[in-house]
Amino acid sequence: MPFKLIFVMDVSNGLVVHGVRGERNNYKPISEESKIVENSDPLEIMRVVKAKEVYIADLDRIMGGGDNFLLIKKISDKAEVMADIGVRSLEDVEIGHKYASKIVLGTETVPMKVIDEDTYIDEDLVSMDLRGKELLCDDPKIPKDPKKFLSELDRYDLDGIIVLFIDRVGTGSGMDLEFLEELRGMSVHPMIFGGGIRGLEDLDRLKDIGMDGALVATAVHNGKIPLDLLS
Repeated sequence: MPFKLIFVMDVSNGLVVHGVRGERNNYKPISEESKIVENSDPLEIMRVVKAKEVYIADLDRIMGGGDNFLLIKKISDKAEVMADIGVRSLEDVEIGHKYASKIVLGTETVPMKVIDEDTYIDEDLVSMDLRGKELLCDDPKIPKDPKKFLSELDRYDLDGIIVLFIDRVGTGSGMDLEFLEELRGMSVHPMIFGGGIRGLEDLDRLKDIGMDGALVATAVHNGKIPLDLLS
């Protein structure tokens, strides 16, 4: 399959914010950091970026304070969307699929029971949310060891797996390629990387180790990744 470049929008109160290290209370409107957009309206950003594939993190829903569902639906009319809406139940999965074609089951919020029973599992992705080399998860049935969890995921017919280094998001700090290559070799599923991409050279390195795609935002907004690669 061709390498996918997926544009990320972290949305809070209807605006795109600049995500850094998962420190959500300190996020600022993306227009304060971006070289490519002058405001933080998601639809205006889509008009500029024209991304074919978009990852939306609904930060309000993830943090338990409202949602941005109607906005997600509007963006879904313009691009293929995978959405992290802070899934905690099967009902959340059902709700999510009314607004986006793919739902992200992030270990930060999702219980193993939901992964087990998700009837949309072949359309959905599991996100291994990492700080360092440890999974962020509340459910004791999900192992903290990402390698152990990866081996458990092989039995599911997933659309893919996201390896998301939350502590590197928005930092441009690069990647632990050796660790990533090890993870890539352990899974039968398509695998997408997120967190810390600096520019085109990092994308080439990801392709070289067999990754199937990357989540990008900061490197797009600072001009290191050209817009035409997203459209």
